[in-house]
Amino acid sequence: MVADLPATEQALRTNACDIAVLPYRPDDQGLRVRHLMDEQLFVCVKRDHALAGRTSVTLDNLNGFNFLLGSDLGFWSDLCRNRLTASKLLVQSDDFALAEVIRQSSLPCFTTDVAVRMRYRNIGNSRVSIPIEDPEVNVSFYLVAHDSPKIAKLFG
Repeated sequence: MVADLPATEQALRTNACDIAVLPYRPDDQGLRVRHLMDEQLFVCVKRDHALAGRTSVTLDNLNGFNFLLGSDLGFWSDLCRNRLTASKLLVQSDDFALAEVIRQSSLPCFTTDVAVRMRYRNIGNSRVSIPIEDPEVNVSFYLVAHDSPKIAKLFG
């Protein structure tokens, strides 16, 4: 289940959930924490787009361009809304529809190194992926749980 970050943090604090994945390493006492994975965000643009020749970009460079975006992206959605304030976000809730619109549109979209490795979405080969440099979009994820015998095996 994808939940927003504040709801996930609250559920963990109140013991409403046993285990959570967080995009930061919490330092609360009584929690077991294990590094899960790192993920880097990329912007995908058509090969003739103004940004296509760049080796990297920042969110400030992207602000003002309109984007195709999936829904239910957790904190990524909030980050886009908060940092791309001059951009319009065309949000698609259906993954098939999003992939189809990406293939047919010239609007930029986003992907991650993890999604690319997993071949999560086929958006064709007419786009280039450019890494985004901002530290808040290059995230380490952590498996977090209350220290108990119930979860001890997950944390070795």
